[in-house]
Amino acid sequence: MLQLENRRKSFRMPFVTNISCYIKEIDAEFQGMLRDISITGLYGEVDGPPLTAGWTCNLSITFTGDHSRLVVEGVCGKIVRSETQGVAIEFDKRLEWFILVPLFFQKISGKACSIPQEFHSHKMPVVTQEKGQQSDSLAKPHSITSLP
Repeated sequence: MLQLENRRKSFRMPFVTNISCYIKEIDAEFQGMLRDISITGLYGEVDGPPLTAGWTCNLSITFTGDHSRLVVEGVCGKIVRSETQGVAIEFDKRLEWFILVPLFFQKISGKACSIPQEFHSHKMPVVTQEKGQQSDSLAKPHSITSLP
């Protein structure tokens, strides 16, 4: 049996939520469902005709809560794979809001989820609350815990 090479650069997390994808090359917007996401890309099912690998897209990802919703807009990327089931999109830049995914997953599933290991290998600047500026020290992020 032939196995496809796993070319993923980042941890991916199964995650179902609404997405919107605007394709510049054909000046059209498509709605769909996100199936999994990482800090570098996503896979989603998009309504409409098959999309072409290489096309650029501007994405919106919607996190829906019980009483409100959060829409992450302006996520730019390129379609790297198109199938009848959906499209794989690689982001132009790392998704800075990826940290919300495990939190949202925990909220909707009721299951604990920790920050992916890739975050533990990157040092992040510490922001001082008094002045709102970065300090000179660097810290590593920790796993997510829920409050009582």
